Amino acid sequence: LLASARPNTSTTPPQPINMMQTVEEILTLVHSYLNRSSITLVRKLPDEALPPVVAVPGELDDVWLNLILNAHDALTGRPEPKIGIEITCPPEADMMEVKVWDNGPGIPTEIVTEIFKPFFTTKPAGEGTGLGLHICRQVVDRVGGTINVESQPEQGTTFTIRLPVTRSGVL
Repeated sequence: LLASARPNTSTTPPQPINMMQTVEEILTLVHSYLNRSSITLVRKLPDEALPPVVAVPGELDDVWLNLILNAHDALTGRPEPKIGIEITCPPEADMMEVKVWDNGPGIPTEIVTEIFKPFFTTKPAGEGTGLGLHICRQVVDRVGGTINVESQPEQGTTFTIRLPVTRSGVL
């Protein structure tokens, strides 16, 4: 949906992205979907302006959307389901950190190393392509960042994305 709505082409150059804006747009997009599933959204977003991240417009949106939708799917039928998103960027730091977490069942230890591979999915046939996390990793790699996962059985999963910021201007 996002890809078809965006005017970007394969030649669209990277440009400074307002991280608060891209995250807020995705949270607005998924808000009612999460509410219908009785999932609480926990936001920890800074009040101060953040330095921009240089990326192709819309690509980081795909990262937030994929991570939140995967968390939603993991929380189906769970008691007191929660998804959180937190952004931190200490003053003068060269990296911004975004954490997306859930309090779901966690990712089994034996497949954690597989989840970023293309076409790997734990979803039933017809319900997932196995490309979401692979795309997330590709986007984060193109920006010059990192994406890591920590997961504990029955305690949830946290994806930590570190993205380089540019200090040439604050958006």
